[in-house]
Amino acid sequence: MHAPAFWYYNRLSVLSVLLWPAGWLYGVGTRLRSRLVRPQKADKPVICIGNFVAGGAGKTPTALALATLLSEKNISVAFLTRGYGGELPGPLHVDRNHHTALQVGDEALLLAAAGPTVVSKNRPAGAKALSRSCADVIIMDDGFQNPSLHKDLSIIVIDHKQGVGNGHIIPSGPLRGPLLDQIANSDIIVVSGGSLVDHRLDQRMKKSGKPVFSAQLVAADNAPQLEGKKVIAFTGIGVPEKFFTTVEQAGADVIEKIRFPDHHRFSESEANWLLSLQADNKNCLLLTTAKDHIRLKGQSGACDRLFHSSLYFGVDLKFDQEEAFLQAILPALKANA
Repeated sequence: MHAPAFWYYNRLSVLSVLLWPAGWLYGVGTRLRSRLVRPQKADKPVICIGNFVAGGAGKTPTALALATLLSEKNISVAFLTRGYGGELPGPLHVDRNHHTALQVGDEALLLAAAGPTVVSKNRPAGAKALSRSCADVIIMDDGFQNPSLHKDLSIIVIDHKQGVGNGHIIPSGPLRGPLLDQIANSDIIVVSGGSLVDHRLDQRMKKSGKPVFSAQLVAADNAPQLEGKKVIAFTGIGVPEKFFTTVEQAGADVIEKIRFPDHHRFSESEANWLLSLQADNKNCLLLTTAKDHIRLKGQSGACDRLFHSSLYFGVDLKFDQEEAFLQAILPALKANA
């Protein structure tokens, strides 16, 4: 689904006010759950990559970037994810040659390209399935608000423009729980894309004393060269504007920007429509994200044709202070090894 526009209004909206009581109840439920559920400890240290809000903030690129940094220190990693959008509950080890995004979700397939990955709706069961792996650390993509599995370190990713939106809790706003509680439960905060636009949020995080690091999304080494090329860009991610901006910064002439809901499953009619757009615009590339592209893999008919007719523009997350970021992480891993 698309995030409601009023979640990110600068002004107070009528819908947000009307839904505030439901948000308050949601927050109470979140707080009670965190206090009543006793987290289970995994055999290996668990680093959780989460966010404060519903929707995309760049958790998967952050998980992959962290895995790269740790591997450079000879620390091997495995990934744990709930497999959002996938039909299989797990726990199961992801095989990119066998599983599709319809089965395990798009994020699981991206993670599995970088290391052993387990999909499990039950996080403790997923961590147990990884207990016999040779990995030194488990990186859990999402699950910050899920209290069932003990986290040795929680890293929160915040989009520099979106921040926490209107600051209210679902469904009144995008927050997954009371903001101050979430800040208190986090260990490290990563701001993706630049300086925080929300100065109040910036001040709250500084007041908390939590270390804050900045990071940027950059074109991956295997990203296609787009300078001067005409592009029809389509995507179904949480913050589509980030993708469109990155493509334009790569020099593309984006003639169409097409938005679908986050984790969208493309239908045959949608695939045919996108292919017809390309046919009507000669010498124009169909371009999407790695997550969208991998959701098309393994399907049939028009979706299969769209998979082979489109390119994906991969991005990597780069920390502005890599060594300082690592030094903030390593003590927790050593203490919980």
